[in-house]
Amino acid sequence: MADVKPNLLVLGSGIVGLHTAIRLEQDYPHAQVTIMAPRNLNVGEAAATAGASLFRPTPRIPGTHPDMNTEWIRSSWDYYQHLRRTIPNRLTGIYQIPMYFLTSANQTPKSDPMMGLNHVRTCSKAELQLFGPKEKYTEGKCTSTIVMNPEHYLPWAMRAFKGRWIQRRIDSWNDFINEEMYDLVVNCTGLDASRLCNEINLTPLRSQILRVKAPWIKIAVLADNNNYIVPGMDDVTIGRCSQYDNQNLQVDANDSEVLWREATSLLPNLKKAQIECETVSLRPHPFIRIEREKIELIDGSNLSIIHHYGHGDLGFLAPGTAITASRLVGEQIQIRNQN
Repeated sequence: MADVKPNLLVLGSGIVGLHTAIRLEQDYPHAQVTIMAPRNLNVGEAAATAGASLFRPTPRIPGTHPDMNTEWIRSSWDYYQHLRRTIPNRLTGIYQIPMYFLTSANQTPKSDPMMGLNHVRTCSKAELQLFGPKEKYTEGKCTSTIVMNPEHYLPWAMRAFKGRWIQRRIDSWNDFINEEMYDLVVNCTGLDASRLCNEINLTPLRSQILRVKAPWIKIAVLADNNNYIVPGMDDVTIGRCSQYDNQNLQVDANDSEVLWREATSLLPNLKKAQIECETVSLRPHPFIRIEREKIELIDGSNLSIIHHYGHGDLGFLAPGTAITASRLVGEQIQIRNQN
């Protein structure tokens, strides 16, 4: 590989795959980077089924060292802030909004829900009375955070990637026997990794959301780490915590009724909003895997893989985790150059 530019393949074209491919182009400008996915990314479909793309730090991710988690959060936050300051948000869909974290009497409040990224203040009693039901929320924190609108951000990211796109489904690693020779494959297949890798740690999370037209809503609200209301550039997303190990992709009328009832109780002026769509998506329960693996194929050849999947509803960390994945790619390239 010393005199030949590395041929790198990113498997998967979701938010993690796109960020990985873009990062590889930045870090290794001499490499050929290709994205392979079963079908071309449908931006409209991806945006419609995406939950609220709200930057909300998570102090603990299963299987991840706290220092690494903090590094991913900080790197991703800096990335989005840089985009927000340097590129018009009508192109990227990245902007900053006020955010309220509300806690009721039977819940434990977070001391710093932004983990030091931004200023956080305690809500006054008068502010808490703005949210319903009356007297339910005994404590609240107010800050500002980043929102990423998929319908704007995904097209921008696709344009930012300059490499090749290949539309193909990979059912087994042995499918690469008849493929062109790739020096490294970066596996960003998300929930599909459970099939490709026999990954028992990937459990599906079902998320059902409502998208409503309510341009008067200018704040994001997260209540008891459960119900959320997040205004986007074109609509408002209403959702709640995902359902563990539920693979039903059909819209559930009861879920929609609960979402609407609890959201309009939380922000009563939502009652005059018009519901635009109801959608369901499946994501892996967050278990971020970033590591090397060498797989022997049935013809005796070896396939070098960097796994980078398992973000679930933490897809906003992709800019940070992509740095770690790219670092492993660089180490693997260096090893092969020495052989």
